Parts: sequence; C-alpha cells; structure tokens
Amino acid sequence: MARKSLGKFSQEIPTGLFPDIEADKSPLWADGRNVLFEDGGTRPTLGRIVIAIKTQAHPGTGLIEMIQGAKKTLFWGTPKVGTDNGKLFRWQEGDTSIEDVSRVGDYTGTGIWSLVPWGEWVLATNGVDPPQVYGHPDDVNDFIDLYNATGVTGLLAGDTWELVTATQAFIFALNMDFNNQAFKWSTEDNVQVWNPLPSNQAGDGVARNLYSEIIAVSALANGLGVYGRDQLHFIEHIGGQLVHGTRPLLKGIGAYGKHSVVEVGGVNYGFGPRGFWKTDGAQSQYIDKDSVHDFVIDQLDEPNAHKVTSWVDSNAFTVFWSLPVFLGSGENQITVGFNYVTEAWTVVESGSTAATSGSVFETIHHIGFAGALMEETSEVGTFPGIPISLVASNQVIFGYGRLGYGELGYGGKYTSSG
Repeated sequence: MARKSLGKFSQEIPTGLFPDIEADKSPLWADGRNVLFEDGGTRPTLGRIVIAIKTQAHPGTGLIEMIQGAKKTLFWGTPKVGTDNGKLFRWQEGDTSIEDVSRVGDYTGTGIWSLVPWGEWVLATNGVDPPQVYGHPDDVNDFIDLYNATGVTGLLAGDTWELVTATQAFIFALNMDFNNQAFKWSTEDNVQVWNPLPSNQAGDGVARNLYSEIIAVSALANGLGVYGRDQLHFIEHIGGQLVHGTRPLLKGIGAYGKHSVVEVGGVNYGFGPRGFWKTDGAQSQYIDKDSVHDFVIDQLDEPNAHKVTSWVDSNAFTVFWSLPVFLGSGENQITVGFNYVTEAWTVVESGSTAATSGSVFETIHHIGFAGALMEETSEVGTFPGIPISLVASNQVIFGYGRLGYGELGYGGKYTSSG
C-alpha cells in the first residue's frame, strides 16, 4: 500500500478511510465522509449544482460526453417508468434546457442504457428496443431505429443488444437477444454495414464458457475486456478473414452491471459480486481488503446492484463507484472512491445514476436519481435531498487507543468537522 510521510514523524502512515476495522487498528483515519486525501492531508469533495432539469423526474443512465457541431455535448437515456415511456436526451454546453431527442414512439425498455459516440453520430441501446442512431442523414435531429436507416445492412427489426461500444475502427454490439454471450461488429469505419461478407470486415462471435451473460465491456490493452459475473474474456483484432477473436483471460473477477467497470491507463477497475478489483488483463487484484469491503457489501442493495455506475476523476486520481443501499430508494445513493495512486479510499454521501469522467468537459457531470443534470463545482450547491456543504460535510473520525488497554477499557473515536 502506498504511504505518505506525516510531518516531522519518520513513521509513514497510510491515508484513506478504513471503516471496516477497529479504531485501534486504523492507521490514521477510521471513518469520514466527503473528503479526498492529498499530500498527507484532506480536502472536501466538490459540491454539485443543478444546471438543467427535464420534465420527467426519472433516473438517467449511459451518460456520455463528446464534441458535436463544435460544441461540448452530453447524451443519456431514461427507462420506461409507469406510464412514462423511456427517452433519450441531449444537452450542449451553454444550454439552459435539456433536449428530448427520442425517436417517434419513445421506448419501452425498463433497463440501463448503453451509449457510444461514433464521430458526431451516437449509438444507443437498452436491450429491449431496437438499437438507435443519432446523426444519420435520415433524421439529424432525433434518434432513429438503426436497422431501418438508409444504407444499413445486416440488422433486423427484432434485433436487440444490451451493450454497444467502439474499439479502433469498429462498433461492437454485445449480449444479443438470441444469445447473451454473443457479440457482433460492423465493418471497418462504417457503422451501417453489419452483414459479414468476404468483401467487408463485419463479423460475429461468442464468448464461450463465460458462465453468465455478458454484463460489462471496457477498453483493455489493444482490445476489449468482456466481463461476466466471475470471468474476464478478451476480444482482440487478429486480422484476416476472422478479423476479431475472443479468448478467456481471468477467473475470479466480474461485474455487477453495464457501467460498473472503468478504464484508467490500460487498467480496468471494477465492482462485482466479490468486491472491488483491478486488472491489466494479465493479472488481477482485489483492492478493498481491510478498507471498505464489508462496509459496502453489508449495505449493498444487491437486487439493484446492476445499477452501479463508475467514473474517473483524473484530477483527484480517483475511481468512483455509486451504488444502491439496502432499504434505500432502489437507486444509487452513496459513492465510494479509490485513489489509484495512493490506494486511499473515501466515501461520499451522495449518489449518481450516471456520470462522466471529464474527458471532454473541464468538470464532471452527474445525473441524480431524480433525473437532474448536475456538474461538480467548488461553489456551494445542493444535491436533491442531500445538502452538500464544503465545510460541515468535511468530517473525519479519528480512532484512538485500545479498547481493553491494560486492565482498563480505553479508546474510542474523536470526530473533527470543518
């Protein structure tokens, strides 16, 4: 574990929160909320302010960021809730409102959206409705059914996918309606051609022996890491007539949901049934031992764990996972973060149903469980239902002493706020 020097003391003490272990065993911080650990000290996490609200207060998923028409742009989707059909939305920097860019007829899927940019086009899928495309000349203002767009071959009206992603010059669709371990890809540099022919590079495959459906996919090395509940397979470009091939890489790591795995510098960080882990494809390691494992697992709302979403804050060198808690709303309500440089953990008392990693915008954007679009800021803002104060919420709990030291009970926790 990475360690930091504590002032004049020659002893080095690990930073981060350790809510799983007894106060006398925690190196420095026993518990706390809404803090980040830097240079041996702490600072508050950024607040969030609402920048736009849509008419239907339903959770958004699949949030992506991109440049479209020279503007920084966000896309995301919502599920069907009650009598409200699902939607797809767009917001561009400077807008005061959120634009509904759904196809005519909206969507009936109640699950999680998966979206990917392709140049200035966007592909989106929810596993129930036909895969969608935005930016196609047939309708440049709204999403349309991909299979029905002019020039598209190799797709049928009943085709559905759970996941869509891109690698190199190919678009991949994964977890198909006819086989939840199957995947297919469009021909090189052309998202409209899906019919495999000797004259193109479109194709398909199966992640055999994954022992579950394909749950998540992430960029890994020079290909794609494909995750089930307890295994990692790898899709790589092999050239020739087969174009892409797949092979099993590792057992013992898996994913809870579509957005529970994220990539940082060639390494995947994820959350699955056994806990939090990282892998470079050659080896894997669980990263939550003696820190937050029991704290998270004991309160995780596992039936809704497929809603877990993850993102990267590169300025804080931290991967975050937002997750639902037992007896909660069923949506993501708390967030844990892992500093991939110092290995410090933190806990944030707010949840996101989707978030970006700030690769296009200068700041990270979130969707709250009530559907509002928010951005992180140093200004004091309000998260729906949970006030975030940059002072009062900065709480650290010091553990001291040894309960049972000598013949007398001694020890406890000291709370410092502000």
